[in-house]
Amino acid sequence: MATPTDEDVIYQNLSINARRLLRDVYVLYQKFHDSVPFHDWEHIWFVFHETHRFAKRNGADIELSIAAALVHDLNHLAEPGSTSAAAGSDLRRQLLHTAGYSQDFIQRVEHIVLEAETSQRSDRTPSIEGQALSDADTLYKVLPDTVNKSARYTDETGVHIIELARKIVGEQSPLVEKKIYLYDEQARSDYKVWIERNLEHWRFLLAEYKESEIYRDHVDRSRVPPLAIDEDDLVLDAARSKITSSPTPDDHYAGAHAVAVTTGPIRLPKRRPSAVARPQPSHG
Repeated sequence: MATPTDEDVIYQNLSINARRLLRDVYVLYQKFHDSVPFHDWEHIWFVFHETHRFAKRNGADIELSIAAALVHDLNHLAEPGSTSAAAGSDLRRQLLHTAGYSQDFIQRVEHIVLEAETSQRSDRTPSIEGQALSDADTLYKVLPDTVNKSARYTDETGVHIIELARKIVGEQSPLVEKKIYLYDEQARSDYKVWIERNLEHWRFLLAEYKESEIYRDHVDRSRVPPLAIDEDDLVLDAARSKITSSPTPDDHYAGAHAVAVTTGPIRLPKRRPSAVARPQPSHG
């Protein structure tokens, strides 16, 4: 008999409502996969899994914590380019209600999602459930390969890379100084190097943008416009579609179980270049 994985154990212990929510959120992200190249199902699944880990370790309400994890980034689907989780409130409430949760539970999830936002954490301490969600979401940001996905973020949001750097350094540096970048003490110790290297990268980027004309011109240059597609290329597109077409939910899981072993379909990039404004000079 095969040894159950962590994902198997998590799934087996989910309530009926949590399984419904997991299924519905997964299907939603598959449907709108191309709209969220950064805040995609891979991100949601990571945050869901790590929120469960932190919630269990620190005695948080696991049901509340994982429900919040699954719906915390719905603002990026409900209102593309939005910077506040509040923009996803209506969609969150709809999905939670459809999954069978009470109004009181839905309201508590909403509170957890909003209090866990990075921009809100400097002024007040989140609940223990909010801390679990915050730590999971923050941990994704400092994974050694997440910095390589910054182009996905700028494509999705239209935010200039320098503005992103300023946001990261401006919001996250004070949290590191206050020792609340991660609330979980063990995580702060385990991922200390990741946190330091991540901020070093963004600080270096800001410094070079200020000092290097070559780099400044490079990042401010207009993006390459889309190419005109010749009819002969449609043959290639047809071949690609067989590889990259999104599977149906039944192809990915029986019930919702295979959500535990997939992070979504493999897709070739088909993003439209978007104009990104040159950032304004930083004063001070």
